[in-house]
Amino acid sequence: MGAFAVEAERGDTQACRVPLRLEAGPRRLSAAFTNDYWVPDVADRNMAIEAVSLAGPLAEDTLQRPDAYGQVMFVTPGQGANDAAQRTVARKVIGNFAAGAFRRPVNDEEFRRLMLLYEDSRQAGDTYEEAVRVVLSAVLVSPNFLYRSIANRHSDDPTRVYNLNDHELAARLSYFLWSSTPDDELTTLADRGKLADEATLRAQARRMLADPRADAFIENFAGQWLLLRNLDRLEIDTAAFPEYSAQLRADLRDEATMFFGDIVRSDRSIRALLDSRETFLNARLASHYGVEGVEGDDFRRVTLEPDSPRGGILTLGAVLTVTSNPTRTSPVKRGLYVLDQVLGGSATPAPGQYPPPRAVRRRPPRRRHPPPEARSPPHRPDLRHLPPPHGPDRPLDGKLRRPRPLARQRIWATHRPLRRAPRRRAVLWPRRTPRDCAGTRGRFRRESH
Repeated sequence: MGAFAVEAERGDTQACRVPLRLEAGPRRLSAAFTNDYWVPDVADRNMAIEAVSLAGPLAEDTLQRPDAYGQVMFVTPGQGANDAAQRTVARKVIGNFAAGAFRRPVNDEEFRRLMLLYEDSRQAGDTYEEAVRVVLSAVLVSPNFLYRSIANRHSDDPTRVYNLNDHELAARLSYFLWSSTPDDELTTLADRGKLADEATLRAQARRMLADPRADAFIENFAGQWLLLRNLDRLEIDTAAFPEYSAQLRADLRDEATMFFGDIVRSDRSIRALLDSRETFLNARLASHYGVEGVEGDDFRRVTLEPDSPRGGILTLGAVLTVTSNPTRTSPVKRGLYVLDQVLGGSATPAPGQYPPPRAVRRRPPRRRHPPPEARSPPHRPDLRHLPPPHGPDRPLDGKLRRPRPLARQRIWATHRPLRRAPRRRAVLWPRRTPRDCAGTRGRFRRESH
């Protein structure tokens, strides 16, 4: 293998690479310190070997590289190429990679600095591939890659509204639907300045939604909008609900994600989000819901019965779970969920027309009827009042109150009128004079009825 010099200072490390050619078969490799120096009472020189690694074979015809390597190193200088030829190929590789990472064309100053880094690496003794790897690492830690920045075209007025250019629009569309950088087709349209056309933009959005990479949009959007991400942080009382498990939680999330993804990809009406007769179930989740005829661990499309209480996002088990307390349902949370997540509104603050509470005695007097000011809140014309319970919103009210925390059907008991318990009342006899009370104990009498 040969000898080589170690020039590292005391306490530092040095990596040494030695190319060698070996014949096929088992071989024994060793490394040793062959230049020992020791003089009594003067100095002692030693060296420690931290690690030895062997990489190979390095022949181009036997190397097995990942697909990503071919996408980045789409051109190679070839065997025996001189420095000028390698520099020409490096310019193509670095320019193409930086433009994709920055999601826009690289300007002259940025490209000059990247090539300067390549030249410094070559002068330090790095090979062509090592120098290119250094530049690509610098691109991946650049703020232009880590942040999706938009250039302010009106620095004198930051509040001024302006349109995005084609590359900024391509990046926003790609990260919204794919959570990744724009592909070649999107980048080509942006380079030609055709992405801002409305028809082209719609066609690209449909193409990207049909791509499997749009699963990232389905999962992220549904997780944020429907609060499916809260399932992992929710603590359900397993003593009260022993059927709840990590597997059931995953099934509930998958049902909601697939339901939302089907509506988006099939371009169905937005009404289907609230009132759909279809959902996606597997055998475990169907058994939990009490739906028959579903077998297997794989999710499938299931058409619900006409009289089924389920249908839409408000009856999804995941939604009913994240809007419940650990031990019971919460109509207040579910009402707030509908207001915030579905209707896009916010809870109206208190009217502020009620007088402040007054101090009361420890045992306030009983009132058979509440005072007039407490019977009903004052009417506010700025609030939109709900229709009566028997109106069109009655099914929505039932959906919010009927299911249990884990979306199982609640069995209602028969409502019977309560029998009023007999009341005991004290009867005070008329006041008597001492003469009238002669022969008695001289005290009032009480009767119980």
